[in-house]
Amino acid sequence: LESLKHENRNFTIHYLGQKTASEISSLLAKSNYFLHASETETFSVVIAEALATGTPVLASRRGAIPDLIIPECGELADNKVDCWI
Repeated sequence: LESLKHENRNFTIHYLGQKTASEISSLLAKSNYFLHASETETFSVVIAEALATGTPVLASRRGAIPDLIIPECGELADNKVDCWI
């Protein structure tokens, strides 16, 4: 995480630190989307939680993630910065 914080990107990342379940739910409900970049993934609970709040998900094509995302609730992408942009 520390090395990521020092990388120069042409977009902003907000690092919010540790949050309670209630705080996370509130943040997701206020969000336009939830981005979940992952190289390796089994069943992603955080994606299921985002979808449960009605938050669209942008996620990697990895593991079980493609089974969770349908066009009405999100998009899948290759796990590369250019694809996320």
